[in-house]
Amino acid sequence: MTDTYTTFDRIHEARQITKNPLYKEAFEELKKQLTLEWGQTLPEDIETRESLYMSLKLVDRINAHFESVLEEGKMEQVRSKHPHI
Repeated sequence: MTDTYTTFDRIHEARQITKNPLYKEAFEELKKQLTLEWGQTLPEDIETRESLYMSLKLVDRINAHFESVLEEGKMEQVRSKHPHI
């Protein structure tokens, strides 16, 4: 992170992204599609099922990263108001 790209910039961008209706739609549709494909795999198709499972987990990890940035922002706001905490 550069000096000009602050924690608050990251928070602002993360908030804009996660509040964007297209972002929400994309992740919801992606999870729905992956889950549907996963449920339609044949019992012997372990490799495909594992791949779809990993894809679902990756979607969750991406969302978790944005949530982490937002939580970091909440903590930073508290620290800026109460520097001795």
